[in-house]
Amino acid sequence: MSKGRSTSTLEQLSHDLRTAPPPTDDDVSVTIDGRRLDSKDAVLAWLAEMEADRKAGHLALDELP
Repeated sequence: MSKGRSTSTLEQLSHDLRTAPPPTDDDVSVTIDGRRLDSKDAVLAWLAEMEADRKAGHLALDELP
């Protein structure tokens, strides 16, 4: 997708996704607190934390300013 451009239609989004270049080796998800989810173990640990927080009634959105 083009940097600095917003998608205005579903058709444009579909086109942008079809024509986007493949991810690079450093493309990883990053959590709101800056943690890089760059391995299966990192993702599983993050999911376990989210599940524990959910069971405790705590939401990640509670920490947003």
